[in-house]
Amino acid sequence: AVRDVGARFLLEGNSVRLERATGHHANGDFSIAGRLDLAMPRSPQLDVTGSGTNQAQAFSFTANGPAEKPVITVVKNPPSPAPPIGAGK
Repeated sequence: AVRDVGARFLLEGNSVRLERATGHHANGDFSIAGRLDLAMPRSPQLDVTGSGTNQAQAFSFTANGPAEKPVITVVKNPPSPAPPIGAGK
């Protein structure tokens, strides 16, 4: 389940812009921002980017194209390398 969601939407002409939404899910957190273009209401266009974590593994994603069937791309980011032993002493 998604919880603790906060979001801000703006209406801009024929578009709905999501400035930023954040929240938590069972295995991590997420943030997302983007736009839904409603210039052609029967074929709305989506342009969204986001990032988050899933079981402590970072990821980012995009969703672009027709809202009924967007192209979704997910990039799994490797975890940050551990600092060298003795670093920071």
